[in-house]
Amino acid sequence: MNAEYAYFLRDQDGDGVVDKPNSATLEEFRYASWDILMAGGYFVTGFGTTYLGGKSDPGPFNVNDPRNNPAEEDLQHMKAFFTSIEWWKLNPADSLVTGTGIHYCLSELGRQYVVYVRGVRDSVILKFGSPATKIYSVRCFDPREGVWTSLSKHVSWTPLILQPPDDDDWIFYIQEVSFDAQFPTFTDVTTVSGIIVESSGTHGVSIADVDGDGDPDIYINSQEDSDIPLGHYKGNFLFRNNSDGTFTRIDSIAGVQDIASYAHAAIFFDMDHDGDYDLAIGHGLDGLPRRGLFRNDGSGMFTQVDSIAGFQNTGDIGTRAIVAGDMNGDGFMDICFSSWSGFDMEYYWGDGTGHFTRQFGLNDPARAIQGMTMADLDSDGDLDILMGNFDTDDGIGYYQNNGEGVFTRVTGLGLPDTGNRSETVNLGDIDSDGDLDVLICGYDDHYDLYRNNEGHFFKIQTFPATSYFDPGGIGVDNGAFGDFDNDGDLDLFLPAADFKLWLNDGSGFYYPIPDSLSGLLYEIRDARFPALLDYDGDGDLDIFLTQHDGPAMLFRNNIDNSNYLRIRLTGVKGDVGGFGTKAWLYDGGFAGHSDHLILYQEAMASAGYCIQHEPVLHFGVGNRSTVDVVVKFLDGSSITLENVTPGQVLNIEGGKASCDISGHVGYYSNQAAIRGVKLTVFQDSLKFVETDENGNFLLANLQGYKNYTLRPFKPPDSDVGEFTILTYDAALTAQAAVGLRQLTDYQTIAADVNKDGKIYTYDAALIARYAVGLPKLPSSHAGQWVFIPDSIRYEPLDSDKTDQNFVGILLGDVHGGWSPPGSLSRKGIKRYTQLKDTTAFSGKRIVIPLFIEENQGMISCDITFRYDPKVLKFVEVTKTELTQGFELLYDLDQGKLKVGLYGVNPINKAGKLVKLIFEVIGKLDQSTLLSLDRYQINDGLVRQTVAVFRATGEREPPKNFYLEQNYPNPFNLETVIKYQVPKAGKIVIKIFDLLGREVKTLVDETKEAGYYQIVWDGKDKMDNDVPSGIYLCRAQFSGYVQIQKIIKLR
Repeated sequence: MNAEYAYFLRDQDGDGVVDKPNSATLEEFRYASWDILMAGGYFVTGFGTTYLGGKSDPGPFNVNDPRNNPAEEDLQHMKAFFTSIEWWKLNPADSLVTGTGIHYCLSELGRQYVVYVRGVRDSVILKFGSPATKIYSVRCFDPREGVWTSLSKHVSWTPLILQPPDDDDWIFYIQEVSFDAQFPTFTDVTTVSGIIVESSGTHGVSIADVDGDGDPDIYINSQEDSDIPLGHYKGNFLFRNNSDGTFTRIDSIAGVQDIASYAHAAIFFDMDHDGDYDLAIGHGLDGLPRRGLFRNDGSGMFTQVDSIAGFQNTGDIGTRAIVAGDMNGDGFMDICFSSWSGFDMEYYWGDGTGHFTRQFGLNDPARAIQGMTMADLDSDGDLDILMGNFDTDDGIGYYQNNGEGVFTRVTGLGLPDTGNRSETVNLGDIDSDGDLDVLICGYDDHYDLYRNNEGHFFKIQTFPATSYFDPGGIGVDNGAFGDFDNDGDLDLFLPAADFKLWLNDGSGFYYPIPDSLSGLLYEIRDARFPALLDYDGDGDLDIFLTQHDGPAMLFRNNIDNSNYLRIRLTGVKGDVGGFGTKAWLYDGGFAGHSDHLILYQEAMASAGYCIQHEPVLHFGVGNRSTVDVVVKFLDGSSITLENVTPGQVLNIEGGKASCDISGHVGYYSNQAAIRGVKLTVFQDSLKFVETDENGNFLLANLQGYKNYTLRPFKPPDSDVGEFTILTYDAALTAQAAVGLRQLTDYQTIAADVNKDGKIYTYDAALIARYAVGLPKLPSSHAGQWVFIPDSIRYEPLDSDKTDQNFVGILLGDVHGGWSPPGSLSRKGIKRYTQLKDTTAFSGKRIVIPLFIEENQGMISCDITFRYDPKVLKFVEVTKTELTQGFELLYDLDQGKLKVGLYGVNPINKAGKLVKLIFEVIGKLDQSTLLSLDRYQINDGLVRQTVAVFRATGEREPPKNFYLEQNYPNPFNLETVIKYQVPKAGKIVIKIFDLLGREVKTLVDETKEAGYYQIVWDGKDKMDNDVPSGIYLCRAQFSGYVQIQKIIKLR
């Protein structure tokens, strides 16, 4: 746009007359344009046709107008800015902004604000001018480049500080943010869960799986009136998780009621490294025993052992905080009990057996310690400690570890070093940069959030406590970091705030969800102690809250997704919980890439003042399908898991270099052991074992924390006994196909031999073919072994796995008749009495019928019949009238005939089932054993018998005159002509050509009854070779004539 043609419609000097400069430089024009717009005016070009409006009309700023200079892009950026927002709702509001330099403000109060600054070297401050508490997004617009930059979100109860990048002109756009429709909601399930606390109030809460069943149990410290005489306390509460969403109180029988009571802090930790959670308790009032220590026997039953644990008698001075972990780097659990002002702390090193020795490398006797938390704050590989204070003016105590268990306070790193009522701290990686940020609780009426930047801390956000905060009655003692919406960043629960649930926007900024939407509705009665757990095992974080002067409450998280990964840790020396272990979660395939870090967490015994979260690291993963996990233990060893599938709990054990997988393979119908099943796993190479004679297997010394898939395999047709797959299975399948029988799930798998997911009579036919030994069709999988499950996936293999059992199914064995090799039919053997010895002449056909008795309910019959093929020639097997509705199949193999017969409608009548037909080809007195090896109705008794057949002589005399076809035909040199005559008489056999001319007489004589043959050498009566062609062989006997056609080829 040409500046020399521009004029501005604005009363610049306030005299009521619109001023009109004659000309301006481009920079002046741009600045003046923003001034006009932000003041609610508008400007036009000298042509009067192309204009850029302001408050009243945005104008059709035509960038393609040839009279406009296209190089003046910043004017186009101005147009783009205003057309991207609801500019027409804005009004001048310069009074909302204070600061140096030139600044203007347009606003739609409570909804959107535009702040224009120029020549500002410091920050300007925007007050929102609306009483409602809202969340706003803050973006910065560069008018020179037309580029937007997202800055942060802001909650409107505090003014917004805006810092321009330099003293050029910049535009800030602040817009109200609507609530995410996916925020988590909670339901109070205290009553239905069975948690009943008989106390006017409770103190701390600690969560752990004390009985080793995989579910978190809850220990609550009773907050009873300090005026109650000693010996009259009711004690604490231990609620065992019943794994069904309910709890049962067991503290009395478990031995941890701790009648001394007025317990403040309590933590579960594995003091003796035996793989279960022991319990340490600290009593908060002077005059009570300072601490208690209880050893877990592994089942959730405890014995008090503090008198023999090596603790010194330091007097009955109250303690309000406990931390536990490996503080001196020897791998064993150490413990520290806090003190009150004027007394020494109790700091002990453990030896891994449950015995402790007092140390003095950690002490702050002047501090009134209200809460302690321990983690590696300076990222140097050892555990540091943060201490709060109740009423001493020494701020937060940050004690760095020298790696050997000696702690030194450090100051000047950004955390408050002075001031009181900084009662405790909570830790979490709010911005996913791989270090722990700090929430300070208890500063007057608010919480302060500090970002960790390479060991230095900067306050970035403040959260007010409840609007009716009473310093004398409501404590701002704890928050709780946790990914409540499973999106991959840490959200925040503030139990004593007007807004309880605060969601992370992904950058470390928190915005609130109103209680009416989150469901976290309760009367705040000094709500100090929130603990996080997944009590119902559904993969999200639930909240257990105890109040100093009110009831304990359990809130169930209603998020319904599998966007999580939970890690249950065991340290390198067997300490369950693995406190001090670090875990990084990355996008799948990007382990170790900081730009792909999703979240970093540390396993901590104490999460703040008198709270212990469930000692399982909970990661939300958003919508990721795979993630990588890196775990580093305090001894420096690490484990990397790649492409882990979310929606599961990983058990990761430090020092576990190898793992075993063992289990059993049994048959589906009778649980019989299946030997010879090959179990394979693949990681870097293939490894396998086979099941032994008892069906058991062991894959030993597999590399730990790698992904494995365990698959069973057994070759098709192996160990398939003769009595395993019957035509009875085909009959069962056919009945199921037509709806006459209901199969079990395993039987359905066995019947579906073509693996199409359906049961048809075609499956029955394929099974019948297999039963009688016919070749399998390409679609048939009969005789193939399948296993349920087909595989077991370990992502990763994080511990020894026992009882990894499989069920074997042999396809086709619908009745479940398989048994290990060498065993007989499970039904036994019975003699069949109807097969008799017999004789017959050579050439005669014999029929061997097989019979059935009545009331057999027959739907199938399997037959195996053996004979000598040199004596008998098989002709056919036929059904009878009784079995016309049945399917019949057979297979013949060198004197062994297998027959199968099956149908869907049972036969209960007596009679003939089948007829076996043979032709006698043996010579005089030649005999064969007829062996009925198997005659089995359904899957019943196998009937057997033998009989003898003997050929009685030469062939039986023919009954008819017959001239057989010559062989071979066509022929070249000679051919054989067979004929038979039924009685004595003259027979004439001659060869003729097709013209009827006689070629040669072969036979002209009288013959006795019998079988004869003659050879024609292809020559005529002159003994000359006849030419190639067709000839007729004519035989005449006793007035009968028969003719066969003969073909001669040369």
